[in-house]
Amino acid sequence: MIRRFLFSFGIVCCWLASYGPPAIAQTASQDEAAKRFAPILVQEQSRNPKLAKYDSPAKVDFVDFDATKNWERAKDHPLLAYGYYASVATKTHYYTLYGFFYPRDWKGGYAATKFIDFMHRVFNITDPTRILPEMEFSHENDFEGTLVVVAKYPEPHVIIAESLPHSRLKKFATADFLANHPKLKGVEELVLVGERPLIVSTSKGHAEEGSEWKRPKRFRIFTYTGVAEDPEKTDSLEVGYDLLDIKKTFWDMPESDMQAFFATRHDYSHITVPILEDGEVKIEHIEKKMVGTRIRGHVDMHNAARMPWKWEGITWKRLLHLRFRFRHNEMRHGEWFFDPAMVIGKHFKLGEKELSRVYISHPYVALPKDTQRAANEYSPE
Repeated sequence: MIRRFLFSFGIVCCWLASYGPPAIAQTASQDEAAKRFAPILVQEQSRNPKLAKYDSPAKVDFVDFDATKNWERAKDHPLLAYGYYASVATKTHYYTLYGFFYPRDWKGGYAATKFIDFMHRVFNITDPTRILPEMEFSHENDFEGTLVVVAKYPEPHVIIAESLPHSRLKKFATADFLANHPKLKGVEELVLVGERPLIVSTSKGHAEEGSEWKRPKRFRIFTYTGVAEDPEKTDSLEVGYDLLDIKKTFWDMPESDMQAFFATRHDYSHITVPILEDGEVKIEHIEKKMVGTRIRGHVDMHNAARMPWKWEGITWKRLLHLRFRFRHNEMRHGEWFFDPAMVIGKHFKLGEKELSRVYISHPYVALPKDTQRAANEYSPE
């Protein structure tokens, strides 16, 4: 059920819909599809005008990749509006992760944050629940995001989205999809503005709560235009943002920048995904390399912001150490990012005839160039 806040946005949403990009052919590339269906981000703004600046998605290197200075430098530098994306494809769907970076997350009190940070440092090794780092306290740097699923046929269109606001899995689907799958439970309605999903993000902590979150009193609307605008230099309600490739920016980051930006690293080559190569399904490993997982941050809780491949769904069941830790809605880090077809199929109970689990394009697996090219040119028989 759509809450009252959407009614308040009705006129604005109708106006924004007219600004969508022109329709693209069914054989569109992943990049084109990612930009065509980029979400409209309704970003709640702080009631304090001096702090509203920090509720705008920005570029991670708005100065440089020294992440430990972002909290202070955000005061004096413009924060142009950017988002990040990563896309994979099967024969039936595109899966695009949209991430938004903020130099500050200031949702918690200083004293409480320092106490939890101390507890985490002391008991990290003996904390199998891994719940302490996810407590809602302040930290330097913040990276939040939403996974958007686009069905390719009969025409490309958004059907599903998922977000992990502070590691709480939230599932969304369009009205048409819900009508065709009436037995789904725990799935909220995903509102589309034209072709694009509408996502609402909270102030301070920037949790992406989906289309039905409570009505914010102060907000800005960030829409993909391909041009990164400065929110401080416009009085318009709408602000244009640009998209940058997650792989080019973070996965392939030079070693010198990686040392300055990341506090921890991990090798994900143990994760395997099914790939269609030369007409055969093969099981391939994620590229072997040590990639950054946590962004450096020295204000309040240290190194709290995580990269999308480090995101995982958790629940308070972990505190009880129950055996079904990784069942259903809970995910080990890496699964949501590297194998979204498997995760979405499980969460929405979709069979392989309706949603293929086999990838025809996966930039994080070393596929032959011909296979990657086929994904961008795939069209129905």
